[in-house]
Amino acid sequence: MASYLYYERNSPVVSDAAFDQLSKLVADTWDFLAPIRQWQLESPEAILSGGSHIKITRVGEGGAISMHLKKFNVQPHGCPIPPGRWRFSEEFRCDYATLRS
Repeated sequence: MASYLYYERNSPVVSDAAFDQLSKLVADTWDFLAPIRQWQLESPEAILSGGSHIKITRVGEGGAISMHLKKFNVQPHGCPIPPGRWRFSEEFRCDYATLRS
């Protein structure tokens, strides 16, 4: 959700340093992540190189907007992902979009 808010909406909710620490934690505990999270994040190496490649689900997008509202009491900048960018994952049975870099 932090990557979505940073890359898609230009509305970061964590500092770059905090994101880097979180990315390291995720990479270090990769084997404990659910398969859908591994699919969304691609690989431990990819998550350490940044978050622009992440797949966000529609549920994740809604959660990110809610998180931003709770933290700042305002909507994040920009607009939600437009309908034409969404794809469907048969494996995980969800809509997703890859973030833009």
